[in-house]
This record gives sequence, structure tokens and C-alpha cells, in this order.
Amino acid sequence: MTSLSTLPNGVRVVVDQRPDAAVCAIAVTVGAGASSDPRGGSGLAHLVEHLMFRRSPVSAGHLEQVRAVGGLCNATTGHDTTVYHSLVPAGETTAILRAEGRRFAPTAVTDSAVEAERGVVLAEIDEARGTSASGASWYAVAPALLGRTAAALAPHGDPDQLMTLRGDDCTGFVDRHYGADNLVVSVVGDAGTADVVALVERFFGGLRPCGASEAGPASGAHGPAPDPVPAEDGRLRAAVGFPVPDPELDRAAYLAHVLLARVLSTHHFPALSAGRAELARATMSVGPGGRWLRRRRADLALAELTASRGDVGDLAGLLLLTLDHVRRHGIDDRARMRAVRRLQLEQHHLVDDPLRHAIGLGRAEALGFGHRSWTGLSAELAGLPPQAAREAAERLLAGPRTVLPVDPGGSR
Repeated sequence: MTSLSTLPNGVRVVVDQRPDAAVCAIAVTVGAGASSDPRGGSGLAHLVEHLMFRRSPVSAGHLEQVRAVGGLCNATTGHDTTVYHSLVPAGETTAILRAEGRRFAPTAVTDSAVEAERGVVLAEIDEARGTSASGASWYAVAPALLGRTAAALAPHGDPDQLMTLRGDDCTGFVDRHYGADNLVVSVVGDAGTADVVALVERFFGGLRPCGASEAGPASGAHGPAPDPVPAEDGRLRAAVGFPVPDPELDRAAYLAHVLLARVLSTHHFPALSAGRAELARATMSVGPGGRWLRRRRADLALAELTASRGDVGDLAGLLLLTLDHVRRHGIDDRARMRAVRRLQLEQHHLVDDPLRHAIGLGRAEALGFGHRSWTGLSAELAGLPPQAAREAAERLLAGPRTVLPVDPGGSR
């Protein structure tokens, strides 16, 4: 049974008690990420995430305290959330919650701390740009469809803007976004709800609420798409992006696009490749790198296609023909059920993992979807009507889209 409690100062506490669990997973989710970076300050949320491990002597000792009990500790910055998570042996819940409460206490960030961590963040940006081709393609097509620059959309940050950030910028970000009413503490383990809530109130109850303010959309011109760059193997690669419904305002329609993307990738695209010798590979996913339900705002569906000949327009045309076929004829029921069951299996796998479950609970609550949207996701997928994918295909065909060639070397 999963429960939600709210402390007097606004901290939300989500608990999933598993009496026989040998481990305890703890996630502290901040309802702010890269989308809260100020104009010209891309990377600030990511930098603050790193500084939470070193901005004070207490913060600097946090990682070692977790490791001392054999635990694991890390953090990640997303578009609309930043998650700090730990996995420790059962029985260490009190100690780790105490440590988390201490490092979330207000502390001024010095310029020297920023300089010490800036290089690490820059290295992570370089690494992120060199991996996850689908994630890179998502950020390439997103600006024209979501009305923000690539720098404003990338959760890791922009290197040039990151170089301008100072300690005062980080302190101000923490003051605006790391207040009690913007935090969710989620715990999955053997501890009961009443005990966890009491511990969180004890260690987080002194935090002050904050009025989290979000930066407005960054401005920026979007130039014409670059010319196609063939890969070394002579193949042409293209990315086609489509906006999808808001996951909060029209959740069923959003999930229908997730289902459509899965059915296309596992059923229609392989059949299309078999009949069209020039089409080597095609996939579709929702969200950056296929990570869906990770954004508070509108999201994108991304199709990636590889062919041995032709041009970007030909690849986009094959995709549109496939979508039109689904719009007119729907999808095979067996293919639909296979896709639903695979999505359910993936979700069950996440829920069964204590750490991923704690992160999922906290993120869903912080995004405003509610923790039940995480625990009930499998049932929602099963409840999508047979015509959902057809309606999703119709929306994609009727809406805007962006088509870009993909540079196999990683630059766009």
C-alpha cells in the first residue's frame, strides 16, 4: 500500500512499505530541473545538483556516509525535476533521512565550490552529447516544435552559459526552488508510514517553503535544417519529430502515442523494411531517449529512419504513409496486445526495483501527476481502447512536424 502525507511546511512524503525488504530506497525529488534555469543560465540546475554533494562540509560527507553502510547514492537532473536517491540496507533509513535533511538545509554556495565542480559538469555534458543517438535527435528536432532553444531544453546544460555561473547564482536557485513545498521524499522499504513521516518531519520540518518561479521560454532563431550527411556506410539517417498531447491535461491521449510508437517500432516498421529494400531501420519513441512521462510540459514523439538510398523527404514520406495506413485501418489486435504487455512488463520491472520505484513515485508526485499515476500506470495502459493508436496516428498526421537529417558523427 502506497501512502501520501504532507507536512505542515509543505514537504510531501510518499511511502511504500515492504515489510520483508532487505533494502531501503530513499529519493528526495525537487520539483525543478533544467526548465527552471534562468535565461542565459543553461546548466544551473545541473550544477546545483552536483553542488549538493559538496557545497558544505555536511554535503561533502553525504556520499561517504551512504557508502560507509554499503549503500549507493546518486542524483540526476531532468527537465522539470532533480532527484537525489540512495539505496541502503534495511535499518539505515533513519541515518540516511537525517543526512538528507542536513544537506538540504539552506547554505550559501561559494565561488570556489562552483569552480571545483564546474569541470565535472562540463565533462558530463560532453559525454551526454556523444551518447544516446535518440536523445540527441530529440533535442535536435525539439526547438522548432516546442518553441525553445536547444540550450533551454537540454537538462545537462550549455557549456558556454555554464561558464558564466557563480556561487550567488547557485544560492539563488536553491532559495527559489529547494524549499519545503517543492520537495517530495519517497521511501520504499521495511519502515512503516507513520515512522517515515515522523522521521521526515523531524529532519525536514525546519525547512522553509519557497515560491518556485520558472524562467520564461528562451528566445532564439531556428535556422534551416542542415544538408544530409551520409554515414561512412553510405546510409542516410533522418529524424522526424511530432508534438504529442500534454501528459497532465490529456493523459490517455499521451499514453496512446506511447502505445502507437511501440507498435510501429515492433510491428509496422519491421514489415515495412522487409518490403522496402532501401529502408534499413526505423523506430519511434516518446520523450528524450525514449524516456516518457518525464516532463511536466508538452512532449515529442520521435521517429528515426535509416536508408541506403533516397533523401530525407523519401524517409519522411515512408513514415507518413505508415501513419496513414494506421489511421485508415487501425492496428492488428495481437500486435496491440503484445505492445501493451511489453510496456506493462517494463513498468512492473521498475516497480519491483525498490530504488527505481522510489524515484518513480517521487517524480510523479513532483511533476503534479500524483503518485497514483505511477502505481496505476500498468492498468491505464491496459485500459486504452483498441482505437487509441489509430486516433494517435490521426493526430500526428494532422499536427506540425519537423524533419531533420541526422549527422552520424553526433553533431547537428
